[in-house]
Amino acid sequence: MKNLVKIIVSVFIFSTNVKAEPLNDLANDLSNQIKSTQTKRMAILDFPYIDGFDSNGSKIVQERLITILSPNKMFLVLERTRLDKILEEKKLEMSGLFDEETTTKLGRMLGVQVVLTGTLIDINDKETEINARIIDAGTGGIIASGKTTIPKIWQDNISTPKPVFEPTRLPRIEEVIVPKSDFKVETEYTDIETLEKYDKVARFDRSDALPLEKAEKWKTFAGSYPKYKDIALKRAKEWKDYDWEFKKAEELKAQKSEAMKKDYQTLRRYLALTIITPEQKSDWTKKFMENYGSGEDNIYKDKISEYLLLVAEKTMSWVQAADYCQEKGSRLPTKAELKEMYKTECSGNKYESDRCDKWYWSSNNLAITDAWSMWGVNFHYGYVDYKDVTSYNHVRCVVSP
Repeated sequence: MKNLVKIIVSVFIFSTNVKAEPLNDLANDLSNQIKSTQTKRMAILDFPYIDGFDSNGSKIVQERLITILSPNKMFLVLERTRLDKILEEKKLEMSGLFDEETTTKLGRMLGVQVVLTGTLIDINDKETEINARIIDAGTGGIIASGKTTIPKIWQDNISTPKPVFEPTRLPRIEEVIVPKSDFKVETEYTDIETLEKYDKVARFDRSDALPLEKAEKWKTFAGSYPKYKDIALKRAKEWKDYDWEFKKAEELKAQKSEAMKKDYQTLRRYLALTIITPEQKSDWTKKFMENYGSGEDNIYKDKISEYLLLVAEKTMSWVQAADYCQEKGSRLPTKAELKEMYKTECSGNKYESDRCDKWYWSSNNLAITDAWSMWGVNFHYGYVDYKDVTSYNHVRCVVSP
C-alpha cells in the first residue's frame, strides 16, 4: 500500500515538472506546421514590442527560443553571437517587423532558409502575449505562425528623459581700447607750416571721425611730409587695427545678443514646467547668468532672477541671514514671495520632507515699532508666523529687484 502511494505521488510530481512551458508549446506548434523533413537553417531574431517600446523582454524571448529550438532536428539554429556579429558588420539592427522584401534580403545575408520573428504585447503588468511566425527567406511567405501568453518575468527600467539646458558658448569679447595719442614735436623744428599741418591732423585724430577716416588722414600726411612719415604711418596702422578689432567685437556682440535671445526663449519654456524642481530651475538660471553676465547687456536677467535659489546650508539668526544674503549680492525674500515659493515648491503633492519641513526667514518685521520680531514661513503647511530675531531658521535669498 505504501509503495502504491509512493508511485502515485511520484507520477504526480513528475507530470507537474514536465508540464510544458508556454514557449515550449509555441515552439512545438510552429515546428508541427512545417511539413518538410529536411533540416532548415534558421535565424531567430529578437521580439520587439509592437509599439516600439524598448524592453529587455525582446532579448529574453529570443534567447529562450534559441535554447528551445536548438535541439530540434528540423532546424539548424544560427548561434546568437554569430547572428549579432553578422548584423553588426552589415550595420543593421534586428527587428520583428519585416516586410517580404526585407526578410528575403536578410535571409540571404545571414545564409539561412527560414527566419523566426515576432512581436510582444503586454496584456497587463504580469502577462505578455507573443505573436510568432516563421518566414521563408526565399519567398518571404509565412510558413508557420502562432501565439502564446507568458508570465512577464522582466522589469523594464523606464526613465523619464532628463531635460538639459546648456547656453550657447561664444568666444570671449575682448575690450577694445581706443589707441592713445602721443604727438611729439621736436623743439628745434622751425617749419611752422609743417607743424600747422601736423597739428591739423592731430586735431582730426581727436575728433569723432571714423577710425578708417583717421587712418587715411595719417597715411596722406605721411606721404606729403617725410619727416613725420614713421609716426604718421604708425598712427594710421593703430587706427586701422582698432577699426578691425572694434568691428569684430560688434559682430560677436550681435551673435551673443541673438544667442541670448534664443537661449532665453528655451529657458523660459523650461522654467514654466511644473514637473521641474526649483533646484534644477535655479541651476539652469545660474548657467544662463554665468554665460551672459548680470550687467546691462543681459536684458533678461530681471525676468529669470526669481528662479535663482541661494539657500544657506545652516540655520541662522535673522541678522545673520540678512548679512548672508547681502554678501551674496541678494536679499531676504518678502513674506509674500516666500508664500509663493511654498505654493510652487511644496504645496499639495509637491511636498518632500527633506526640502519642505523648514521655516524660512522673511524680510518683513511684525510691526514697524517692533524690530525684534520678523515674519517667517513654514514650507510644510504654508504657515506664517513671527519669530524672534535671535532664533535660528533656514535661509534662502532672492536676487530679483
